[in-house]
Amino acid sequence: MMRAFNADHSGVRTGIALALEAAAEPCILADPEGRVLWMNRLARAQFGPDLPISMEELDGAERVPLAQPVVQALNRPAPVCTRLCRSDGPAGGVFIARCLALPGGPDDRLVLFQGDRSVPPVPVPAPPKPVEAETRDLLRRSLAERESLRREAARLRVLAMTDPLTGLLNVTAFSQAVARSIEAAAAGQGAVLYLDLDNFKPVNDRFGHATGDAVLKTVAARLRSQLRPEDHVSRLGGDEFAICLVGPGPEVTQRIVRRLKAAVSAPLRPAGLSHPIDTLSVAVGAAYWPAEGIAPAALLRLADQRMYDDKFTRRPAPDRARSRAAAPEPRSA
Repeated sequence: MMRAFNADHSGVRTGIALALEAAAEPCILADPEGRVLWMNRLARAQFGPDLPISMEELDGAERVPLAQPVVQALNRPAPVCTRLCRSDGPAGGVFIARCLALPGGPDDRLVLFQGDRSVPPVPVPAPPKPVEAETRDLLRRSLAERESLRREAARLRVLAMTDPLTGLLNVTAFSQAVARSIEAAAAGQGAVLYLDLDNFKPVNDRFGHATGDAVLKTVAARLRSQLRPEDHVSRLGGDEFAICLVGPGPEVTQRIVRRLKAAVSAPLRPAGLSHPIDTLSVAVGAAYWPAEGIAPAALLRLADQRMYDDKFTRRPAPDRARSRAAAPEPRSA
């Protein structure tokens, strides 16, 4: 098997090995220092199953007088023809040594020794024997499939963590982010905010869901603009959002809450409307860690309860009287 991988290109080298395993001649891969990295099944059958440490173990007295075939292959534009044999075993036959340049650049190279018994052992460059078309296709497909799988895995990770409408974290990813922030902060502090838009339903009812979606995306962008990179913002569903602030205590958190409320309530005009929407506002509740706990679900429930307190105290007295009996029970996260 291959050894001494470059971590950045181990997948590429593995693809090369898979392709050369199907080659119709013995193949040996060495690094620029002459260390043997891998032999295919035909080379193992010819030289034995044990992988030699270096080409010197194979490069015996019977080779043609071309010194240092590895160096020659790296520095000459044409392949090098050489005879390889174990110093303590039978001759290995005629091989063509050629340089393989990897995606890392000129310093990331391999030397491929391909057996070709039809080439006479003379010290002149021989034309390269092309790798069979099916071998090239196998290598190409292997690398393309690997890249496709990598891109698909990255796409699925993003989809699993984000709200598809706003691009914010979804509730599962938000809970994980809160837990990581609390653990990383150790002796630090922070806050979890629960936000609920006021007067959003009339926008949906009057202008339609497309306009409502545009409003939610604008609100999400405004919330994000008021936060630092280390803070986290999530859309929990509908017109409800959550934020994790890392570092501030209650006093600073309330200043941030005032900024968030001002940003959300500023007039906005989605495409297609002739006049701006200026009726939105937001109710916000806050829970503080570690003073009030460190469990993300419990902090979110407490912030949710306080959000309803904020929503209730901002209503006119008649509205408060009517809504007191209809106020919902605190929701579980």
